[in-house]
Amino acid sequence: MNVDDFLIQHKISNWLLREYTSNNMINIKQFGVTLAVNVEDRKDIAIICRGINWQDIPYILIAVADARRCNHTNKECVVTTISSFITALNKSAQSRENNPIDWLRQANYISNDIVNAKFKNENGSSLAAILIQPEYGVYSSNVGGACIYSSKYSGLTKISMDDVIFNNLDGKSIAISKNQKVRQFIGMGWGLEPHISKIYSLDFDNIILMTDRFDFLNSCQDLFGLFFLNAIGRLSCFNKIVDLSLKPNKTIVIIESPLLCEYNSDYKSERSFIELWDSEGQMNIMVK
Repeated sequence: MNVDDFLIQHKISNWLLREYTSNNMINIKQFGVTLAVNVEDRKDIAIICRGINWQDIPYILIAVADARRCNHTNKECVVTTISSFITALNKSAQSRENNPIDWLRQANYISNDIVNAKFKNENGSSLAAILIQPEYGVYSSNVGGACIYSSKYSGLTKISMDDVIFNNLDGKSIAISKNQKVRQFIGMGWGLEPHISKIYSLDFDNIILMTDRFDFLNSCQDLFGLFFLNAIGRLSCFNKIVDLSLKPNKTIVIIESPLLCEYNSDYKSERSFIELWDSEGQMNIMVK
């Protein structure tokens, strides 16, 4: 990235590092997206980004990141991950590259390099994202423990590839947190292989992004789906997921399917702006 790109990243980072509450939930109605954050150590982020590609077509990027590997008391590591990822993807979108898979791949690599250079492979972040581009479709990307599910009346289906490794389970059906390790993460340096794919079928009601995988093994996924589908409202759903995950710290994004098919097709904006939303508010950033 050039000097202007680092300036954009710096602006996003400063905004994300501002003071805000540790437990919050917001529904952004124009997108049909709910952001729910229940984190005390401030190492999780959920964010929505809207920008314009080189053809003046809007895109939406929805991402969650989790810096559980980070030893810092603040959330500088996860902020660096998200801010560099957004900046790099927007730059790719404004180039003459038509393939959103390449946008996501390049953004993951650049974010990995920047986090690795800053934290010297000692810290890093999981990252999961959904990219929506009306003329090209819907795409998913994940690295590390952050994961993506789709939901419909028949249950939940995992979209993301699993980077979590379990150790010493002894045949038990529940994995405790200490038995989990991530195979890769943003900031690891050489060898990163982000999982990126196009979602061809949109036959579901919601997409759910989570900063940490569900702590039951796959045999209990039907139970997870039952609790999700029977939750009354988004807050109830979020609380049930936190309870079932066996962890108090969790960040979840719920995307309703109409967004994926027909979101704000009449939206017009300057190509020189990126719009950002998190669980506390909104910000516009001018880019060159």
